[in-house]
Amino acid sequence: MKIVKGKTVEEQIKHIDTILDRFSRRLHKTTAGIISPYPISNFVKSSSDKVVLRYVFPIDGMIPLGTLHIDNMPKSGVDIYVVAQAGDVHRSETLFTKRQFTVIRPDVKVAGGTRLTVSVVPRNGEDVSDIWISLLWVPEIRGTVVKQFLIDELDRMGRENALSEEE
Repeated sequence: MKIVKGKTVEEQIKHIDTILDRFSRRLHKTTAGIISPYPISNFVKSSSDKVVLRYVFPIDGMIPLGTLHIDNMPKSGVDIYVVAQAGDVHRSETLFTKRQFTVIRPDVKVAGGTRLTVSVVPRNGEDVSDIWISLLWVPEIRGTVVKQFLIDELDRMGRENALSEEE
């Protein structure tokens, strides 16, 4: 099996240059892919235990931002409790609001297996219903699968460029 292609020494050297160029691209450069935040959301018509969202995280990550919309907001407002629990360790955030639409910025780091609970508790025992919630979870890259197609795509583009330069 002949690895180096070309009939003349000059063509063989060009082919070796192309091979070395491809290998050097794999060895010396890092290919990065964009991992977009993953939305976690829920709607609760009415909640007897006040919990509006429960979620368990499969891998490490961060919860930077969220929103909460309450169609039937009580006049006295609500307390929003965000609790992240991993084993015996837990982190809790509390926010009070009287607004129908609220931005939540928990900035909570979560590990794989962390359980998240978000509760909405009305003040003065008033009723609260029609609650929409959405959080963004950004998984850590080390827990994701590296896709070979990115490297294959770079190689394909390199071959196309090499062919167009030869013409």
